[in-house]
Amino acid sequence: MTYAAMTSRANVRREGVTGALGHTTKTTVFRQDKSEVCTSRTLALAKSDLARSGLTLDDAEREGIFAVDDASSVNPDFAAKPAIIFPFRRFDGRPATFERDGNMLLMCRARYLAHTGLLPPKGRKYDQPAGSGVQIYFPRSLDLAALSGEDMTDVCIVEGEKKAVALAKAGIPCIGLSGVDCFRQGGALHPDLEAALAKCERVYIVFDSDIATKPGIQ
Repeated sequence: MTYAAMTSRANVRREGVTGALGHTTKTTVFRQDKSEVCTSRTLALAKSDLARSGLTLDDAEREGIFAVDDASSVNPDFAAKPAIIFPFRRFDGRPATFERDGNMLLMCRARYLAHTGLLPPKGRKYDQPAGSGVQIYFPRSLDLAALSGEDMTDVCIVEGEKKAVALAKAGIPCIGLSGVDCFRQGGALHPDLEAALAKCERVYIVFDSDIATKPGIQ
């Protein structure tokens, strides 16, 4: 069960993802050579946004990251605006999920590519489903087997999915947090983060350079 439509370069297709909400979600991966992909305008916005983090559309595709014209088609909690969607996975490699109203739902975050025109929380740049709680972002390019063994002794923790992917792309093991205080669950270290750091000798915390305005960083 995944969000992204799996594809080869020669065959791009849409796939429905039926979640516990009881509806089918239509999504596509980033492709520039097929009409089935999101509009060229959304693709251009996504390309520009990713480039600011040193990423390309191909980088995004490898990570399972995709763009949509309407984020609410992925999750009804999201605003009906173009967005980049970041699916999450657990430390054991399985898709990350959360429970709501007795159902297990897939976890993802949306990075809006246009102003939502709404008041917070929908007026913010990033969004996640209601009730999804704190989730840890492990890029696909991060070798989880090496991190859980003895081969990887150093790891970075950054604020945001794109930064985590960019560093992992550069060969630097990296984990992403949704925010500077998004490392706890139930008052303790998030179990996925605790497992990921269990055998690390050095952990580098590299948050955004807004220490003057964010007490959480201070």
